[in-house]
Amino acid sequence: MLKVPRNATSKWARREASKARKGETKVRRAMARMASEVEKGLADRAERKRGNEDGRRERG
Repeated sequence: MLKVPRNATSKWARREASKARKGETKVRRAMARMASEVEKGLADRAERKRGNEDGRRERG
């Protein structure tokens, strides 16, 4: 990922930086959701959501 300084002035750089931040938060939120579901004992549901082939194969 291109690292663009926050104080970059060009429109393109600003757009790229905001996109990167948005992506980071999205990933972080998804990871947190996965972790909480695993803690609750809904690991199989979490795997299904991810579309995990291994999880599907184990279930038969």
